[in-house]
Amino acid sequence: MEHYRTYMDAQRGSETLHARLLALNEGENAPKTTVFPKKRRQGGHVMKFTALAACAALIFGLGWNGLGIGKPPADPVVPPAVTVGETTPAPTPTPDDGQGGGFVAAGPGEEAGKLAFPAILGVNYTDTTHSPELAASLAFPQGSFWVELSKEDIQKIFWGKEGKPAVENPKTDTGDFPLFLMDWQGYTITGTACYDGSGDLYRLAVNGVKGGDSFTFTLCPGMIPPECCVDPDLVTTTVGELEVTGWYRVYDRDGDDKDEYVVGSSFMAGDYGITYENVGSGGNRASETDGGKATELGGAQLFNAMLVNHFCRSDGKPYLDHLLRNENIPAWTEEGYDTLGQALAGAEQFTQSHPGDDFLPYLPTQGPRGYGEFYGHLSYQEGHIKELWVRWSVIGGYDNVEVEVRLPEGDSTDYYREQLVEVNEPESYDWRLYEGSISDSVPEEYRMAFYKPTFRAQDMSPEVVRARMRDHDTGGEICHFYVLHDNGTVVGYDCAGVSAEYVWSLVEGTLN
Repeated sequence: MEHYRTYMDAQRGSETLHARLLALNEGENAPKTTVFPKKRRQGGHVMKFTALAACAALIFGLGWNGLGIGKPPADPVVPPAVTVGETTPAPTPTPDDGQGGGFVAAGPGEEAGKLAFPAILGVNYTDTTHSPELAASLAFPQGSFWVELSKEDIQKIFWGKEGKPAVENPKTDTGDFPLFLMDWQGYTITGTACYDGSGDLYRLAVNGVKGGDSFTFTLCPGMIPPECCVDPDLVTTTVGELEVTGWYRVYDRDGDDKDEYVVGSSFMAGDYGITYENVGSGGNRASETDGGKATELGGAQLFNAMLVNHFCRSDGKPYLDHLLRNENIPAWTEEGYDTLGQALAGAEQFTQSHPGDDFLPYLPTQGPRGYGEFYGHLSYQEGHIKELWVRWSVIGGYDNVEVEVRLPEGDSTDYYREQLVEVNEPESYDWRLYEGSISDSVPEEYRMAFYKPTFRAQDMSPEVVRARMRDHDTGGEICHFYVLHDNGTVVGYDCAGVSAEYVWSLVEGTLN
């Protein structure tokens, strides 16, 4: 877990997510490196159209040996017509109709009757349920910012420049999305676009959720979207004009004692790289395992293959002209420092250009003895974050002293208020009361905040600091906590190999 926070900060994930993962166990082993063999290539095939799904888990579990799929037929199979309205009623859009809060995708109405599909080209999906994985760090460009996509923005990606066409014949209306994406009906659809600091599109994602099923469609200009987990030894299938890599996993991903079916594919469609992953199929098609009908795995795989089929035709390239540039770039600054002197000078310069914003009262003026490596970083993005942190490390060792100062900017400090603990309830923060990991020893009502709780500045004392110290596995003591000041500034302390007295000296200097 040594580099967990550094990695996660690059993802701009929520602090709640950080805390949930950190509270699971204090002594996780570092991931093992896996060397991937070359991909195998196979020709295309056609898969029976009998069942249909969506979302990538941050951390995959391992389990069960999965389900096999029989050899695909040699000739194209024309799927049976889809009868609308028999099992899934047409959904009603949410009140905001997709303007920032998502929308429920409408499918064909009752007047559409039965819609016949062309032949569905199949995709080979490699079983990676038991395959080892290599976790890869996702680093977004400096100055990156996110924009929510409207319903119209999302529809144009799949329909084209004009968006969803006017319905001339209700009997052929496929709903909010084109024919091959009709099984998105009933999913709540949201989307975000990530732009780099120059305003160019870096990555976008369209997500869908329907009950316990979900999907994530991710796109990057010019490359396959980098993902946080990489699967080895995957098969590549030629599907129309596309070279598609497919995979699946079968395991209990949510702890409900029931296996989920996670299916993914990635490919280049014109100038854009696409990764599409789904969990289940939203109940849009039969999942019986007998009578020649599809298994739940088969339904999830077909749900995934439908999007591949949408893009595998010459006229199926994604449309992105309306999203490639965003001129509304928030002001931002990213600076790294090699010495404490540089960091202090950078903090002073920032105050000069941003009157009223001052990091200096919360930063140490000297580092701990014996800690020979230093690094500091300033991150600012208008409306999102205003942070400067400094870290000293023992050369060749595992001990660090890190101080993180976050000034109020947008809602960036709201989480810390939610993590506040009461100083007169030591059971919510005092390590001396417990033995073992947080998940095994701390009462459930205190676990979320226990790894790194927030204290009000007026409640801080040497005794509070001592309550946060615990034995470090490399020797000495270690502590983690935040201090919330009256002006909304939050200062985080992550210290290993130093005494409680030293940590208190860092805090005491900020209280006046």
